[in-house]
Amino acid sequence: MTPTAVGVLRRGEPFTASVTDGAWLHVTTASGITGWVDDGDLRRDDGLRPN
Repeated sequence: MTPTAVGVLRRGEPFTASVTDGAWLHVTTASGITGWVDDGDLRRDDGLRPN
């Protein structure tokens, strides 16, 4: 099964990660879109703040 893109996380866009499954994070954006992101595609921000 090939994953289907439901959106794009833009640099600086806030999101919450709720579940991890190996290298994948289940995220919800501030606008309510949910989906899975490969954590290898994310870059940590020095300004991270807990939600």
